[in-house]
Amino acid sequence: MSLLATITDADLGFPYTFPEKHETRTACRAFLLDADGRLAYMHNGAKNHYKLPGGGVEGTETLQETLTRELREEAGCDIHNITYLGYLEERRGQKGFLQTSHLFRAEVLGPKGSPQLDAKEQSENFTLHWVTPAEAVTLLANQPRETAYGPAFLQAREKLLLTFL
Repeated sequence: MSLLATITDADLGFPYTFPEKHETRTACRAFLLDADGRLAYMHNGAKNHYKLPGGGVEGTETLQETLTRELREEAGCDIHNITYLGYLEERRGQKGFLQTSHLFRAEVLGPKGSPQLDAKEQSENFTLHWVTPAEAVTLLANQPRETAYGPAFLQAREKLLLTFL
């Protein structure tokens, strides 16, 4: 496994000290491509931000099991031709939180289905969009710069992940 990048509070203009004791979360995210070469992107309507589909490891899941489950839930798709690209660390010192996001490239297998969003995603008006890589770059570039702590990390992560496509 290869570290692609690390984001810290200091990268976002916040004071940075990372505590020895901290919470951790492991997640999987993917560049999911359809037969036309379009990428799946999730839009959070409540917060007006875009993100790659994916989410956190649950219980004893492997990374591939998490990836498969999350892409079925968020994109409504089965996947194949899966390639592991590496991982990104978010070291959120103010929150005492380390998130490791494992990045994959995958292709849609069979027909596209409908997302099966959880209650939180539904309440935040998540929608799935299929966009070209150029459109994805434009969507992220045109978002207003986030200044709040958590959203700033999400925005920085998504922009950075896109550079590995």
